[in-house]
Amino acid sequence: MDVGSAPRDERSNSRTYRQVTLFAYIIKHYAWFPILYALFPLLKERQPKGLILWGRNDSLFTPAAPEFTKQVLPTAELRYFDGGHFVLDENAEAIAEAIIETFSQ
Repeated sequence: MDVGSAPRDERSNSRTYRQVTLFAYIIKHYAWFPILYALFPLLKERQPKGLILWGRNDSLFTPAAPEFTKQVLPTAELRYFDGGHFVLDENAEAIAEAIIETFSQ
């Protein structure tokens, strides 16, 4: 299943469909997770500019996840948005503005 080509209809709005889609994505990309965790020390050392975007009502990850990311990359800006796990879809315009504002400075 290609998560990027999932249909945007009523099924994609159901919680079950989103969880199955996320699970398929995790399985497909599981091999990358150790590599991502290996990057944490490098990020902590180099402190690149960063922006952490988070949905306040994320039902899949706890609020500890963005806080952990902020600890790894304390120079990053952490912004919360009203929304769930798919906060980018739910707040596309506001998030686009945040990205432009953060990285155009």
